[in-house]
Amino acid sequence: MKALWEEFGQLLGELVRLGEGGTPLQRLVASGVAGLMAQVEYGLRHYPGDPAAVRMQRLLEVLKKEVTSGVGTADKEALSGVWGAADKETWSGVWGAAGAEVSAGLVMSREGVKAAAEGSGGGGNGDWQKLKAKWSETKEWKEWVGQVVPEAAGESLPQVLWLVTHRVAAEVAERWQRQWRELAGELREHPQVPIAGPRTALLLPPIDKTDAPVVRMDPGAALDQRLPLRLGDHPLLQGMARACSAALWFIENDPLLHYAWHPINRFGLRPFDDDSRNRYIEALITCFAALQEAVERNEIRNVVIKWLELDEGINSLMYDPVPHPDSLFAAVGKHSRQCMTTIYQLASEQNLNLTFKEPNGQYRDCVSYTDPDEDVEMRYGGQPGQVVRCLRLYARIDKEVRKARLAYRPR
Repeated sequence: MKALWEEFGQLLGELVRLGEGGTPLQRLVASGVAGLMAQVEYGLRHYPGDPAAVRMQRLLEVLKKEVTSGVGTADKEALSGVWGAADKETWSGVWGAAGAEVSAGLVMSREGVKAAAEGSGGGGNGDWQKLKAKWSETKEWKEWVGQVVPEAAGESLPQVLWLVTHRVAAEVAERWQRQWRELAGELREHPQVPIAGPRTALLLPPIDKTDAPVVRMDPGAALDQRLPLRLGDHPLLQGMARACSAALWFIENDPLLHYAWHPINRFGLRPFDDDSRNRYIEALITCFAALQEAVERNEIRNVVIKWLELDEGINSLMYDPVPHPDSLFAAVGKHSRQCMTTIYQLASEQNLNLTFKEPNGQYRDCVSYTDPDEDVEMRYGGQPGQVVRCLRLYARIDKEVRKARLAYRPR
């Protein structure tokens, strides 16, 4: 076994040195290695308590060292130790899943997707540029997508164009997605990955000639495993876990997503980087856990406060301009806000006086409900002087007032 892994390390080093100048087979294998790394990273995020997690983490460290540093010789001792104590089931379940023909990977590396989309299958990159130019001339793009240049994010243009369709009205999204499919051509069978969320929708199709999965949003899908429900039939927790599951997917998969949540960024609107993305994910998961604990203890006042915090985290995920209110992305934030009905019911049962308000319209008419120093100015979308999104609800809990936080277009 040790000799096998030493040889694997040497071959991996060779692939790294060859880079883009290798043969078609070498480039294919190099793409597979990148896909394997993405699969392992995804698995470690979603199954941190798995018995194989320690060995998978070590494998990932060795792969990252070779792929990112370009060193030709592997850390053979570490590499050979990864599978030294592995059982046959673990070997076949992980390594087999990484095979080119039977890959069931849940995440495709960004570099692999881009290379596959631009170099093979379906429309060439020039065709995708033409599709982007066609869409960008439409009223819907100018109003709901705006000044974004998708390829500036370093992603595959086909992938980013599909993600853009989640920001326009459902009718427009359906038309654009049909045009996308016509250009992509017929795709072979791919594994299915369901993501919990408020609607049934295709979140991300596979890119031709890659092993990326078909990712679908499904209200009946299993919730994100990072949000374990201890009160599985509680309507508030069910609804918020579904909204949070969808929000986590967008954070991890849309490179153009921005954020304006106070725990992560106190001023303005910013694009995600790796650090802020990880901190945002951790904060959402922590907020959900705090909400669940308050529900379990039947502390209704604390339930309201923890729900407000989690709802703000979900609704502080942003684009500039903000998406259409009938878009798939907007549905995620709305799903969280719809849990307000359950909150009112719980408060009524315990005689808690509660009032919520979602300020909208002219910003000057809303300043009594908000702290202007905390509000966020937007560059695009909507009309000057208008509120374009309510990030945090105004709430009165008995005599305590919690002010709203708004995103608006300045005059």
